[in-house]
Amino acid sequence: MWKAAAEQVFYSLGIDAGPLISMASFSRYRNNIYRDAVAVVFM
Repeated sequence: MWKAAAEQVFYSLGIDAGPLISMASFSRYRNNIYRDAVAVVFM
């Protein structure tokens, strides 16, 4: 229950989107999106 509450707080505050935007700004135009997606999942 506490995990679900914490997830809702992160989603409502938009904290979870910050790292994705930062990572996207450093990627090249022709980047392997599949490799990056797997890397994000395992972080």
